[in-house]
Amino acid sequence: MARTIDVDKLVQRGEVALRFAVTIRAVDQWLERFDGAPDPVQMLLTGPAWDWDDWRAWGIQTGRLDEQGRPVRLKGGRPRIHPVQS
Repeated sequence: MARTIDVDKLVQRGEVALRFAVTIRAVDQWLERFDGAPDPVQMLLTGPAWDWDDWRAWGIQTGRLDEQGRPVRLKGGRPRIHPVQS
């Protein structure tokens, strides 16, 4: 059965970057480096789109977002980096 997607929760790389308070390049690097990074749920004419709930869960799991979905910063402004557990 196909997954039902709430279109109001669809995000692309730019929205992910804004919500994590990082650059689009950082999002691209996460997608390249981490096997556990969310997979796109839809391909649009403008590129891949993800369900924000998938990114939010991944961000909390990896320590990049707090439980309320806000970006986590360390001294110096760099986000915490944690490997995704399989």
